[in-house]
Amino acid sequence: NRLISDVSKASRLDRELALQETEPLDFSELVRGMVTVLSDIHSDRGCKITLNLASGPSDGKLYMVRGHEGRLGQVMTNLVDNALSFSPDGGEVAVTVSRVGADIVTTIDDQGPGIPPDRLEHVFKRFYSDRPQSDQTLGKNSGLGLSITREIVRAHGGDVIAENRPLVAGAAPSPALRPELEE
Repeated sequence: NRLISDVSKASRLDRELALQETEPLDFSELVRGMVTVLSDIHSDRGCKITLNLASGPSDGKLYMVRGHEGRLGQVMTNLVDNALSFSPDGGEVAVTVSRVGADIVTTIDDQGPGIPPDRLEHVFKRFYSDRPQSDQTLGKNSGLGLSITREIVRAHGGDVIAENRPLVAGAAPSPALRPELEE
C-alpha cells in the first residue's frame, strides 16, 4: 500500500506543480519550523538537528522566495529524514542555509557512512534505495523520496546534489566510501 501511494504521489507531482500558483514565502521560517518538528519526532534516538542560518540584511527579505510552501516543506523533510535515517543514534544532522547571489543554498550534513562515489547520482533515481541489510527501515522505503525531492527542487528552478564529506587527512576511509574494501 505504501509503495502504491508513493507511486501515485510521484505521478501527480508534475501536474500539481504546473497548476499551483507560487507565493512569496520566507524559506528560513519554513526550515525553522521543519527543524523544530523533526527534532521532536526523532528525540527518542538522541539525534540532534542543528540549524545554521547565515545572517544578512535586517530587512527580513534575505530568504524570501516564490514557491509552493507545502512542496518545499516536503523537500526539507525528505532530506533531513533521509540524513537522520543514516545517522547513528545520538548523531547530529546540521542544516545550513545561506544566500549565494540570487540562490539559496541549503546543505544537509549528517554523520552517516557516506555514499559510494559511483552511486552519488543513482540516489535520485526512482525506486533506488541502498540501505545496509542491518538497517531497521529496510523495506520501509520506496526509493521515491529523493527522486520526488529532485523533481520539486527543479520545478522551483534549483537543483539538488549528493556529496560525501571530504576525508580528513590521516583518517581511515569509511568502507561505504571505498567500495573496493567491501570483499
